[in-house]
Amino acid sequence: MTDFSKTDPQIAGTLNETQTDRTLAQAQAIAAAAEIGAIKKEQFVFFAAFDGTRNDKKDVELSGNPEDTNVAQLYTQAFNASKTNANLRAGYYAGHGSEGTVLFSEALPIQVTKEALRTAETAYNQFAKQASDWLKEHPNGDVTTAITSFSRGGGTAAVFTQLLYQNGLIDPKTKAQLIPPGQVGVSAGVIFDPVTTGQDGNVAFAPNVKNIAVIRAENEYRYLFKAVDYAGQIGIHIFDATGNHCNIGGGYQKDGLGNLYLGAATEFLQKSGLGIADVDPSRRFEAGTKLTAYNESGMTREQAHSFFSEYKARGQWDVYSYFDPNTETQTKRLLDKAAQPAQMMQAEEGTQQKTFKLYNGQQMIESQSFGEKARTYLEESPEKAISRHPDLLGAFVLREITLKNIADMPTETQRQVLARFDLNVTANIERGNLPPAPNLNQPTYKVSWFNPDLNADAPSLAA
Repeated sequence: MTDFSKTDPQIAGTLNETQTDRTLAQAQAIAAAAEIGAIKKEQFVFFAAFDGTRNDKKDVELSGNPEDTNVAQLYTQAFNASKTNANLRAGYYAGHGSEGTVLFSEALPIQVTKEALRTAETAYNQFAKQASDWLKEHPNGDVTTAITSFSRGGGTAAVFTQLLYQNGLIDPKTKAQLIPPGQVGVSAGVIFDPVTTGQDGNVAFAPNVKNIAVIRAENEYRYLFKAVDYAGQIGIHIFDATGNHCNIGGGYQKDGLGNLYLGAATEFLQKSGLGIADVDPSRRFEAGTKLTAYNESGMTREQAHSFFSEYKARGQWDVYSYFDPNTETQTKRLLDKAAQPAQMMQAEEGTQQKTFKLYNGQQMIESQSFGEKARTYLEESPEKAISRHPDLLGAFVLREITLKNIADMPTETQRQVLARFDLNVTANIERGNLPPAPNLNQPTYKVSWFNPDLNADAPSLAA
């Protein structure tokens, strides 16, 4: 089990004038990146705020920091605004290891993953209830979401977006499909220093998110705090900003950097059309404030360089450093390649379809235009799918035959062949061109519309 006990923060350095100017420009760039009016006034918007490990606005002392996080502040701003705006609702979700979360979810990997899914499902269910109730009063209305997160909350936020993408909007009472899969997205979001250590599965945001600002701590060098790399994912703006993990996410007392980024996040969301209140006066950034970067490694600068140099010499560590007030070029931070964005994959007859790996490993084919039968094939067990649509029997039998034929191949090759098979099945379901169940007594069985071409180079679905 990994020990995530809190180390008292130490001052790594105070920013000089040049560094301060650069940092102020970083904050301005974050606010300026917003897509103006991405959220419309007439839309219903659910704002989901996912906090970091041991961060809980109801129990601030649990984190070891004197103040709550920027995520908690943004939630409060949204909640206050929702009192006079019937189109806005907000949900706050305390981080891993706080009261009510899965036991040992702050440290034990399997529990980290369980907690991320538990909280994401809780948020989805709350969204579904609020949105369904709103649609009863606005039957022709439009629904969207906005998000914010800090640290491990970023992984939970990613799973939340995947649940939206996978499920659309299902009325929790009637189970009616109010909005199809793939059509409920995220229209705005601010992700403070996403770190998903211990969480299994894909932590990419769903393919239909847009207008997301990811603010990464430029001066966080702890090995267990690698930032998730969202490079290449459409709809996401990445900003490397001065400070360590909590400088970005907030929590230090009278922290100029934390308050600066809270103000930038607020402006980003407001420009995007999310009608949240302004920053509380106690957390506003004041011009002329001295900016201080912190370090929580528990080591002096000399110890850090000596310790990390030893590990680097063994090839076990990539980065050793922390914020240096005497240089403009900071050491590059470690990144975590845990996010796998959607990929385009060749189907039959030269067509392409978008595939996306969900948190649970399931490959989801973009199915906005798919009928109910195709979604049943993709999402239900063979038994349930065949009981609902008996003519799917042939496709499932052929899939099982294909799986047996490739059983000796590498796991990745098997996955790619089956993904290609499913692409072709869904295309033929839409055409009404389903095969009969094969005669298993025949020595060979061929179907004209699918040839797995096992020797071909299947496109990789990995990021």
